[in-house]
Amino acid sequence: MNVSRHDAELWALGELDAAAAAEIDRLRAHDAEVREWTDGIRASIVAAEDDLPMLQLPVEAESTWSWRAWFAPAAAFAGAAAVVAVTLLIEPPPQTEVFRGAMDIEVHLVRDGTASERGALIAAREGDRLQLRITSGTDGALSIFDLQDDGVLTEWMPPRPVRARVPVDFAVVLDDYVGSERVFLVFGDEPVDREVFEGALQRTYDRPLADLDAVPGIDATQRSLLIYKGGP
Repeated sequence: MNVSRHDAELWALGELDAAAAAEIDRLRAHDAEVREWTDGIRASIVAAEDDLPMLQLPVEAESTWSWRAWFAPAAAFAGAAAVVAVTLLIEPPPQTEVFRGAMDIEVHLVRDGTASERGALIAAREGDRLQLRITSGTDGALSIFDLQDDGVLTEWMPPRPVRARVPVDFAVVLDDYVGSERVFLVFGDEPVDREVFEGALQRTYDRPLADLDAVPGIDATQRSLLIYKGGP
């Protein structure tokens, strides 16, 4: 099978160039293994894009700042997104529904003032605003990391205490880095900081970013989003 996972995911998203997409379609027509594999990838994308309520971040919650003020020289980290909204801890209304899993995530992409719900695979471009709403089933600590396919790791959100069923809102505006990047949301009883995450990540040097759904060796619940970012 000569189709990479990266190309198969772009094909499923409708973001692969016409010639490469036609080649995948040709292989699907003649190879049952390729057809079954790509059908599975497409099904996982559809399943991840459940209908979600529109996420509205309160204007007063936003504060503009750059990650460059917190990490060593900007040139060494070119390509990371600028964080523009801080997390919120809000008292939730009484809930009667059963909470699903250790961590629920709502994802919206805002482009030209219009928000659209997204799943775990996101086709984006420079200037898009990625909005996340994370809700945990228990008290704990939440961290958010971004790993580009060129190896640059950025700690989007240092460990922050969260309370059970209290939504945490977070947003970034994506910059001009061209390529793919994976956003890791890490939730556990104990905080997971950059040093711990980076140490675990170093043991995955031979894993393609598209296949790295979670970083092994971390005692925490992990969810991740894969962002494909091309040109304008």
